[in-house]
Amino acid sequence: MLKQTWGFFVSSLIILCAFSLTAKAEIVDQSGLLTGYSTVYELDVPTNPGYKNTNPAYSVNNAATLAAKNYKVEKIGYYLSLTKSDNTTEWVGVTMDPFTTDFTKMGIPTFNSGAIFQQYVTNMTYKSNAATLNNGTLNAAAGITVDKGNIEFWPNNYNKNNAINIPGANANTYDFGDVRDGGGDYGSMQIHDYQNKTTIMALNNWNNAVTCIGIGNRPTGDPDWTFAQNAGDYTERKLGVYTKFLFDDVTEAQRAAVEADAAKMERVYQYDVTHGGRTPTTDFTANVTSLSGMPLDRVGYYYRITKNDGTIDYAYVSYDALDLTSRTKLGVPNNHNFVWQKGVNNMTVYSNVDGIVNGTGLTGNVEIWSTDYSQQNAANVPGANGSTFDFGDQRNGSGSGYGSFQIHNTTAKQTVIAYNHHGVTNPCVGIGNRPTADTDWTFADNAGNYASVTLDVLASPAIAPKMAEATNGSQYSVVQGLRISQQMTANWNNANTLKYDIVDNAASMKTDGVLFDRIGYYVEYAPTYDSELHYAFVSMDAFTDDITKIGVPNVESGIFWQQKVKNLEVSTNVPANEGIITAGKFHEGYMEFWPSNY
Repeated sequence: MLKQTWGFFVSSLIILCAFSLTAKAEIVDQSGLLTGYSTVYELDVPTNPGYKNTNPAYSVNNAATLAAKNYKVEKIGYYLSLTKSDNTTEWVGVTMDPFTTDFTKMGIPTFNSGAIFQQYVTNMTYKSNAATLNNGTLNAAAGITVDKGNIEFWPNNYNKNNAINIPGANANTYDFGDVRDGGGDYGSMQIHDYQNKTTIMALNNWNNAVTCIGIGNRPTGDPDWTFAQNAGDYTERKLGVYTKFLFDDVTEAQRAAVEADAAKMERVYQYDVTHGGRTPTTDFTANVTSLSGMPLDRVGYYYRITKNDGTIDYAYVSYDALDLTSRTKLGVPNNHNFVWQKGVNNMTVYSNVDGIVNGTGLTGNVEIWSTDYSQQNAANVPGANGSTFDFGDQRNGSGSGYGSFQIHNTTAKQTVIAYNHHGVTNPCVGIGNRPTADTDWTFADNAGNYASVTLDVLASPAIAPKMAEATNGSQYSVVQGLRISQQMTANWNNANTLKYDIVDNAASMKTDGVLFDRIGYYVEYAPTYDSELHYAFVSMDAFTDDITKIGVPNVESGIFWQQKVKNLEVSTNVPANEGIITAGKFHEGYMEFWPSNY
């Protein structure tokens, strides 16, 4: 019989996004922020939507088709325009780093969508012509960019208390820092610039009564437009939801290959290389957290050089992770906090620059450090010239010096990506070998010649890498898996809160009539970021023939087991001083699975 297992994994995968259009967009973006974005939804917001038991009647709904091609999301955008009876229109456009890659959760957070987000968002830019935004001081042409904003998206009631301690929020007022009430159906879809103490846009109370809607802080009453019930004050209320994909600049011929290679990766950092600097323009805190305490499988780098005429040179490179815990050692090094000078395996390269060798399974080497360096071929890289700056040089000193961030195709004697002289306003950048002088772009000091230069850093986790060490572990197939560390604050007894965010094959296996005679549970964890992974794998004779009844026993599942199990087998590498676990085979064991108290 086919043997199956179910297990917890302290690991992660990404659900990605997709692109394709099904309806013609009609909203005209006057902010200019959404140029190059794809439309997810457009909606003529009703005065009294009544969305409690239904979905919004979006005039454009591309969520399903955008999910079909698995394109990686780079940005999410929103546009709200409100037209008065005198035909004057206020509008606002806002973009931010993605807080979700699920297109069904980017629109109005109804009960049907299951969307609930109360969190910070990063790298946010907004433009508006509304006098109520930032007390009328916002320059609509230039807009405002902040490193952090926050969103309050939910279909429930809410109170004034500042639940997540947003700086500057007033616990006695409905503003940019409130608290969601698990009951009720008032609804909040609010985007805030808390650093400037302003609500950028708000859409509230869409389930039963007249909708509250506004741009900027409400001049009177609660700043976030709670209780305004003012939708009838406008003759038109248009909401647009948009997304931008990371690899939109990749050529059509290469895009499928790049998307597939990066499919399991999460974006960890983004650097604005144009003006130099050794810290990311955007620190994707959520993504870094999701990789915390987990081993890495692959790392990827996407380098874009935008010329002044608007054309873009790019290079995408990925390779096997240099060590299992290099999560914090993926970006541009600062003050000698890490050094990489070694070969890399299984390298993939895709670029539109003439002469770049594209392909998979390539042999490469990296020279990544924050210090000065000289021409000598210190690592004896085959073919490197000890008299020039190329793909084999020598690192000198410690701390922060000139700096090198170089990825090379060793066999082709080619620099694929170069970002040198990190800490200055005009660093050295290049894709491919420099046509003149030193081939690795040392001393080029040329970033100022371009409109922009961007470096994105990606990584994917190794899912359950210790499973292969577990006794008989290779004989089992995965049924379900989730990241415990990502869901520690979730109440799994509530509907839609338990997420099998690694994999969930239970329903399809049941439909396919999969037979199994053993069931297993696998858990892995890291005591510290840089320590070895510990695991425990427990298997037993099947105690049910329903493959959907072997997971976490929350209320929705109806799972309840309190009984003996037969032929228990335990495999672990947990040291005796960290847990009392006895490995071996046992005739009997005992299980207690239930969602209730005990």
